[in-house]
Amino acid sequence: MAVRSALVLDRFMALKGGWGLDLATGGRVWIRRAAAGDAALQHRRSEVAALVRSLRVPGMATLVDSSIDGRGEWLEVYGGLEAMRGGDAGKGRHDCPLVRVRALLARAGCDVRTPSTGPRAPGTDPLIFLPIPLRAINL
Repeated sequence: MAVRSALVLDRFMALKGGWGLDLATGGRVWIRRAAAGDAALQHRRSEVAALVRSLRVPGMATLVDSSIDGRGEWLEVYGGLEAMRGGDAGKGRHDCPLVRVRALLARAGCDVRTPSTGPRAPGTDPLIFLPIPLRAINL
């Protein structure tokens, strides 16, 4: 039986539950999807993505790619998840507290808001810190 996999942004294979596989590196990624929005929102997201993509904050997932896909969805793909978990899903822990991550983002010019009490992505893993959706970041 053949299994069809979705190719995302010509580089990532979508898996279940928002997870994906980076075909360039073999690493796991988290794929965040949102409505594309109008041209002004798309332009703003692209500007914010350029800043967020350049950030390297210990304990924070790295924005690997972001764009509109062929189906009119805005996609944000975050990688570096294995490094934050110490390379082993059950053993490693990053030592950068959330307060420090938020302070570094604020110093980089991001308007960092208090996170909601809703579920965290990916899943509910407390070891993985993702930036808020790019549409919510003000430069």
